[in-house]
Amino acid sequence: MFTGSVGSKRRVDLRGNSKGSETREQILARSRRDRERRKQLKLENSSAVVIQAAWRAKHDLGVANSQVATNSQQQYGLHGEKASRSDIGLDATYLQALFFCADITHQDGIIKLAQAASLVLTSQDSAGNLEFVMQAQAGRISCARAQVRAKKLLQLCLNAFIANRKLPELQQQVSKAVPWPKLLDLVIKLTDPKTWQPAVGASEASALVARLVGFLASKCSLFPRLAQLLLAACPPANHKQHQQTVMSIPETLASNLAVRFLSLKRFPEVAAAQASMAKLLCVPLLWLRCPHVLFSVSSRIWEVVIMCLHPDSAKDLSTFIAWLPADQPDGKAGAAAALLANLAQVSGAALQGGKRSQEEGIVLATQFSEVMHMLLCVVPMSSILAVSDTVMADVDEDQDAAQPQASTSGSSETLSWPTGATVSPGLSAQLHCLAEPALLKALVQQTLPVQLSGTPVDSMQQAGTVRSLCKMLQGITTIPALCQKALIFTAGPADFVQRLWSSYLKAAWTQSSWVPSNDDTSDPGWMLPIVVLCRVYATYLNTTPDTHTHRQQRPLPLDQLYNPDSPTAGLLPLLKFALWQVLWVESPSSPMAAPARALRAALKEAAGKLLSQLYDRNCRRQFVPPEAFQTDSLPPERFRVEMQTAAAAAGGLMQATNTRVWGLLKSEPRCSRWWWGRTAWNSATWACEKVTVGAVSTLSPSTAPHYCRMGLSS
Repeated sequence: MFTGSVGSKRRVDLRGNSKGSETREQILARSRRDRERRKQLKLENSSAVVIQAAWRAKHDLGVANSQVATNSQQQYGLHGEKASRSDIGLDATYLQALFFCADITHQDGIIKLAQAASLVLTSQDSAGNLEFVMQAQAGRISCARAQVRAKKLLQLCLNAFIANRKLPELQQQVSKAVPWPKLLDLVIKLTDPKTWQPAVGASEASALVARLVGFLASKCSLFPRLAQLLLAACPPANHKQHQQTVMSIPETLASNLAVRFLSLKRFPEVAAAQASMAKLLCVPLLWLRCPHVLFSVSSRIWEVVIMCLHPDSAKDLSTFIAWLPADQPDGKAGAAAALLANLAQVSGAALQGGKRSQEEGIVLATQFSEVMHMLLCVVPMSSILAVSDTVMADVDEDQDAAQPQASTSGSSETLSWPTGATVSPGLSAQLHCLAEPALLKALVQQTLPVQLSGTPVDSMQQAGTVRSLCKMLQGITTIPALCQKALIFTAGPADFVQRLWSSYLKAAWTQSSWVPSNDDTSDPGWMLPIVVLCRVYATYLNTTPDTHTHRQQRPLPLDQLYNPDSPTAGLLPLLKFALWQVLWVESPSSPMAAPARALRAALKEAAGKLLSQLYDRNCRRQFVPPEAFQTDSLPPERFRVEMQTAAAAAGGLMQATNTRVWGLLKSEPRCSRWWWGRTAWNSATWACEKVTVGAVSTLSPSTAPHYCRMGLSS
């Protein structure tokens, strides 16, 4: 209500707040800023304390190092030439001063280490035993102290080799400046159980050396550092150089330590570090760099590496890529390619050699297949291997040569080859071993034995074994440079078709004991094996005359294709069943992942092509009744009705592209004429022409010839 007063009236806050006081939000914001400032100040003070302590420690360590080096030089000489046998005792200060102040990055430090190594090797008792080693027999404490000193010496020697790996003297046996052979002899001597036997006994000597080698492998990164040494100081040698030259110092060091590691892998200290041995095989052309001793134990190294890498094959590829060394000339891609090539070169001999039971051989072959599939998904093979332009001869006039197929595993090349990087002929030759009969025959024989042992076979384990083998073979055949050769050798010397059918597909088809895969392909258990079998079988038919089918009964006996006494038990019924499932039972519009669609497309192509080839040969010389090729699941009348229904619903057959009728008509397999028989098919196709007029004229060039063969157009 207006009172007539026009002047301002001062308002008084009853809570006692002044006009310039902060609000609640401002107080909270100021408190937050003060808290963050105190936290930052505390962190800065803590960091300053740590930095100052580290600087003081480094400074004090440098002063102490200089003082110890000066005292040692005055007492034992510039390079330790005044030291005697008594100075390597447990209580002497000679080796302690060496461990504390030795600088192996400079020549003086390496000479001091070589002088100490010479003193240790020449100080022997009357029985010829090293006094440095015999000190371990004085008791448990003395043995532990002797082990610690041996670890320090081995670590210094290894660091000296690695730090000076680029020196040309390392490739020579004699050096005027630094006696590198003395360091090598000391490493070999201290890692030999026979050296420690007089002091601690035979059984304890092996355990002691296992602790020494395990320390080098786990704490000193033995194999990654040996890989660096071989890469820098051991160039690949050709066959003539291999026979004429002697072993270099780096090769001798790497070979002896690797052999010692393999001989002691039963001990837990060594077994825990086995995974690091795989990095030794990341050296390009490893077997040409170490052709003497290391190549002779390549099968044992191969087995250890496969067993160590196998758990990574079930993980995400990013885990394996992160494990790959990045210090190779071509980066992680070069390391992965070198690992794949080194494994492939010795896989044939490694699979055939060794005293293993049949079950152990199957397990090892399965692990190898999974590891190789993982590597094939990572290595950029198409960039490394040049595509061969050679065309196979003696090919049937209506069939094409084997062509690489798209991968059905869902994995792609993850790494890329560095731009401008060259590929050595040796690496290319190693990678071509993936398609050699020495590897393929041994792998198929191990994975698919003709006769199983008396031990019951787990169906899931057998299905996993077959799937692993087929994934690897499918991965190899996606490489253009290896496709033809791999298919030919798998079909011929490896006898893949007979072994896969008799050891797995026949029983699984008869008993319907398929084991589905738990991956993106949604494989019921029979798709991938049938795809690989059909491609191999078709390659064999492409490259052999009809006499091999009729007289030699290869690659599969004719009664295994179709048996009148059991019409549903042969390979032909299985192929018809596979096509029936992918062409008609599965809906084209159902949601599927890309790997699942790729697998089904490959099955349509491979199974249809094989059935067409078998039908052509059966027309030239009959070995099964023509009815064996015809389907009994889809009568022509039913197809005609469904075709008319689909065309009416979509406004024409050419618009019904997401129906199974269209999927059957456009399918690449050129088998539709014998699918129902000639008379029934002509009746169905005349109905198709009545439904759609001019459909053939709108087809793509790649599918029009197949329609002409099926009867849609003259």
